[in-house]
Amino acid sequence: MSVPSHPLKPFSLATVSPDYDARSFNIKPFSERAKGVLNDAHLSNTNIQENNILAFPLWDIQIFNYSNPFSGYDKAGTADVIYQQLFSFHCSKYSKYIPVYTDGSKSAGHVGVVLFLTIPF
Repeated sequence: MSVPSHPLKPFSLATVSPDYDARSFNIKPFSERAKGVLNDAHLSNTNIQENNILAFPLWDIQIFNYSNPFSGYDKAGTADVIYQQLFSFHCSKYSKYIPVYTDGSKSAGHVGVVLFLTIPF
C-alpha cells in the first residue's frame, strides 16, 4: 500500500468472494487475512504514507555474472575429489568476494537449483 506505482496496489485490500467463508477448507488470501488483523487492532482506517521505494535509477542496478565451474562434468562419472578441487580453485580465484551459498533439492518430477554466488566487496 505504501508504493503508489506497485502493480498490485489496486488489488491489495480487495474483497474476496463469499465462497471463502462458505468452505472451511479454503484459506483466505493474504490481503483478506490482513484486513481482519487490521480490523481487530482498530487500524482498518489508518492512512498509509506512500513511499515509492521501488523507484531507483537504472544505473544503480548491479549486474550479476554467472560462473559455473562444475559445468562440463558428468556427476555420475566424476570423482568427488575433482569437484572438491574445482570448488577449492573457485574459492581461491574469488577470494576477494563475499560467498553466498544457496541450496537445491530434487524430488519426483521436480528439481531445485543450487547456486554458489560471490559478491565483490
